[in-house]
Amino acid sequence: MLALNTQLHYMNPSKLQLQPKTQQQIAEEYGIHRNTLQRRLRKEGIKLPNGVILPTDVKKIYDALGWPEKYNKGN
Repeated sequence: MLALNTQLHYMNPSKLQLQPKTQQQIAEEYGIHRNTLQRRLRKEGIKLPNGVILPTDVKKIYDALGWPEKYNKGN
């Protein structure tokens, strides 16, 4: 058995300064197509606005779908 001594550093999402994003940018963060993002959000009862999504709505999306990997690990 191989024992690894590694430690992951996690960022606290509540302290992040989120930026306005497009649906395409959010979909790319999850590695999915924009239409797939829309379907998943529809299932969660979240309706996306056209155009730029404000940081408060970005946070709602992340809370509903889970935070994208880039926010879970620090380097």
